[in-house]
Amino acid sequence: MNKKQKIVCTELNEILKGIEEKYVNKIPKQVLDTINYFADYDEVSVNINWKKPLTEQQFDEDTINILAWINYKFWVEDPEEKQELKKLFFPSKTIIEPPKEDRDLLQEAFEAYEKGHTKLLPRKRNNFIENIFEKIRKIYK
Repeated sequence: MNKKQKIVCTELNEILKGIEEKYVNKIPKQVLDTINYFADYDEVSVNINWKKPLTEQQFDEDTINILAWINYKFWVEDPEEKQELKKLFFPSKTIIEPPKEDRDLLQEAFEAYEKGHTKLLPRKRNNFIENIFEKIRKIYK
């Protein structure tokens, strides 16, 4: 695992530790376990000032993107708010979501989870998130 991946997982893990339990409980255990597993406090130091909004603090761009996706997928319950977020994520009116073959593994894992599947879906290309889930898949076998 490279340094950037460790940074992202450690930042996510630390942020989730500071979020109300009712929200953290909405995230699938598989996702939380993956983030926790790849968090590396020996190599990465995360200092969060809980007196300041998270938006005013420095986090890796991937950390912010994953948190935004978790917010959209698991925390936002109001359909109108969800629709507004969807417009932000996918501004083109003709393309609401990328084609299935271009979605990252995290998206597919969440979809599989919603359908009741516990195993992650295989992918052709490897990217950061895929590498994390590939390693976690090996652990659970």
